[in-house]
Amino acid sequence: MKRIQSVTYIMQMVAGIVLLLMVLLTTADVTGRYFFSRPIIGTTELTEFMVIIVGFLGLAWCALKGAHLVVDLLVSRLSPRKQAAIDSFNYAMGLLFFVILTWCSFAEGATRLESGATSSNLGIPQFPFLWILGTGVAMLCLVVLAQLIQKIKKAVKG
Repeated sequence: MKRIQSVTYIMQMVAGIVLLLMVLLTTADVTGRYFFSRPIIGTTELTEFMVIIVGFLGLAWCALKGAHLVVDLLVSRLSPRKQAAIDSFNYAMGLLFFVILTWCSFAEGATRLESGATSSNLGIPQFPFLWILGTGVAMLCLVVLAQLIQKIKKAVKG
């Protein structure tokens, strides 16, 4: 679990740096457009790619820290053992979905690599961003798997 924490921390730091760069790029673009009538070409494309990096590299860290939204109006009234059983089911279903998403992301990235797909204005290859998406979700799979194991233990032991 320590390695997972270390990797998610690094990924989260990269996401934070990219978010800062995205803010600076957007600020420069707006300033250039407003004051000099010269926007930065490709800002929209770059921002779209940066959103993928920020969003998906931050997923595993968010799950690890429990920083996601939870609505538990009904479940919170159950016994801890029943809560753990329901959580185990939820984690298992989530893990299944995330594994499929990981596989599809890498497969689509390979398809775009073969086809040479690039962004329309700047000609940036698309495949690395699908692989970044897949890497972020794959790391999320590891976190969810670890949490699933903990919830199953709690459900069994009570």
